[in-house]
Amino acid sequence: MPNRRFSRRALLGALGAAAAATAGCTAPAEAPGPPSQSTESGHEISLSSDASWTTYGYTPAHTGHNSNASGVVGDPTKVWEGFVDGIYTLREPAVADGRLFVLIVDDIVAYDDTGDEDWRATSDCTQLTRMAVGGERLYVGSEQLFALNAETGEVQFELTENVFHLTYGAPIVVDDVLYAGICIKDEAGAMYDNSVRAFV
Repeated sequence: MPNRRFSRRALLGALGAAAAATAGCTAPAEAPGPPSQSTESGHEISLSSDASWTTYGYTPAHTGHNSNASGVVGDPTKVWEGFVDGIYTLREPAVADGRLFVLIVDDIVAYDDTGDEDWRATSDCTQLTRMAVGGERLYVGSEQLFALNAETGEVQFELTENVFHLTYGAPIVVDDVLYAGICIKDEAGAMYDNSVRAFV
């Protein structure tokens, strides 16, 4: 199970913007989290390539409705349980390409369909907001907007700015365009400016 560290990198040309060298969210590696525990239910879960919940609220409009899902029939049975640290694990996970992605305080963890950790990426960001999967990337909003390789957890890019404070909200990916809301304060005592940004 790889444990990936965020490292300061220039923004990849795919987004066509330069990242300012500022206080961002780089962090040392942390010890792997506790192991998952399976149950004796006899049930199996398959996170096939057709099973997906790639963005907050399922759709770009965040409706929370998946018309293709049949739901749990009868009383739910726990199949497995992955133990995580922290108090911010109630945020909606994402599912794509056979993996379940979860935000845990300053970690992003990918689980396989048996509940085992596939990889874990660690950051010192304190406000991991939401995430979305688009193509082969997992996009995460925080004090910066960054992307990981969804298969390996490798950092693909990090967007930071030289301002007093900022937070990116839930990103979405539509037709190869990345959208994210941002709340930004240029300096102490200034008012926050809110906007939405589009990246290609």
